[in-house]
Amino acid sequence: MLNKPQFATWVKNVDELSATRPDTKISTISTLKAYYGDEALSQMIIAAQKNPKTQQLADELQTRQLQYWLDNKKTPADVFKLLELSKAGDNLLDNPQVSTWLSYVADFKKKTPRKSQESIPILTTHYGDEALSKILLEAKQTPSTATIADKLHQEQIQHWLDAGKSPGDVFKFLHSTRQATNCSTTRSLQRGYPMWTISIGKIRGYREFRSWRDTMATRR
Repeated sequence: MLNKPQFATWVKNVDELSATRPDTKISTISTLKAYYGDEALSQMIIAAQKNPKTQQLADELQTRQLQYWLDNKKTPADVFKLLELSKAGDNLLDNPQVSTWLSYVADFKKKTPRKSQESIPILTTHYGDEALSKILLEAKQTPSTATIADKLHQEQIQHWLDAGKSPGDVFKFLHSTRQATNCSTTRSLQRGYPMWTISIGKIRGYREFRSWRDTMATRR
C-alpha cells in the first residue's frame, strides 16, 4: 500500500482537510485504523520501514500512529504486541522497534502517570525473570545493544528489589546466566550493577547475599 504513489497523495489530501476542517476530526491514522485495524496497520507500517523506498513515509506514519495510541491511552503492554515485539524472541534488543516502544513507555508515563506501566514488568510477563535476565546479559556483550541492555538490566534488578526479592534470590537469577554469558557473576555484580550493590546495603538480607557470594566463590 505505501509503495503506491496514490497513497502519498491521499495522505497529503487528508492532512489538508484536517488542517482546514478540524471539526471533522479526520486524520490519516484514524481513517486507516478504521479500515485495517490497529494490528494490521502496524504490521504494514513495520514492513514498509524495511524498504528504503517507503521507509521515510512509514517512519512518519508510525510517529503519527504512536501519537494516536498515546492520545487514546493505548497501554504500553498493548503497544508491545502491536509493534510485533512479542515475536522477537531472544533477539529482542536487536529489534529496531524496541527503542520506539521504550520511548512510548516513557511518553505514556508522562501523559498518564496514574496508569503508567513500566517496561520491566511487561517484559517479565512475556519472558519470565531468568529468561529476560539472560537476554539482557547477553545483549550487554554486543556493542550495539550494550547501553540499552545495561539500562534495562539495572531496572530489572531494581524491580526485583522493589518486589521484595532477597539479595540471595537476585544473586540466583544472575548466577543462572553465568554459563550463557561466559562471565563471572560476582565480577558482573561488581562492575555492571552498581545500583544493585548499593541497594544491598539498604535492605534486609545482606547476610544471605554474603553467604551466596561465598558459596559461589568456592565453586569457581
